[in-house]
Amino acid sequence: MKILKTILLCFTIVLFASCSKDDDSSPVANNPPGEFTASSSLVAVVSLQNSIVNSLPSEYAYRMIWTEAIDPDGDTVTYDIYVDNTLMLENQTILTTDILRADVLDVIGNAAETFVLKIVAKDVYGATSEALNTYTEET
Repeated sequence: MKILKTILLCFTIVLFASCSKDDDSSPVANNPPGEFTASSSLVAVVSLQNSIVNSLPSEYAYRMIWTEAIDPDGDTVTYDIYVDNTLMLENQTILTTDILRADVLDVIGNAAETFVLKIVAKDVYGATSEALNTYTEET
């Protein structure tokens, strides 16, 4: 009986010793993507049909170009594009895009109005940084 108590005591000690807290429960900080710059301009867009007929631009678009936002944690970064606070494109991976002027007017209305073209860089954990360009649309 003494041997059984000794074995049971040893087993209990080993069991409690193996239950030590090894993991750190504090969350790992996630840093947002780094700063980046953006520029945009109104450009003529020629449709295939219009270029065959008379080589004139059929409509205009806001061409947005930006530098890469580097995430300090090495996370993948994608880009969301907004006109004012309306999401136009999301999860872009390339560093340029065109938004048709007609689509911008659908968001801001047809009256002359100041609006913001905003690019939001985001990592896979939701941390963000942004770049803005402000325009006045004249109709």
